[in-house]
Amino acid sequence: MASVTKQFGKIAAQLRQLLQPRLVMKVMFSLVSLVMVGRLSGVPSVVVNPPADLNPMTVWSRAHFEVTTLKNQVLDCYEKIRFGLSTTVQVNAENCDLER
Repeated sequence: MASVTKQFGKIAAQLRQLLQPRLVMKVMFSLVSLVMVGRLSGVPSVVVNPPADLNPMTVWSRAHFEVTTLKNQVLDCYEKIRFGLSTTVQVNAENCDLER
């Protein structure tokens, strides 16, 4: 019985060393960063990311495409509001193409 308790004590001591707050936060930030890169590159979250999808040019071009698309949608919505499609300005999700 004493040897089992001694083994658990050794395992607990090793886990205490591994689970320091600074180390855990570094691991979590790394995980969050990888998830964000995966989402920006357009890779589905269930698929393991091959190295080609993590290419900085792929990530940058995907982010640029998303930002450009959003900017065009906002400008289109603004023009519809500003110049009006009717006498009263009515904005809804269909006119602005914001709903997908």
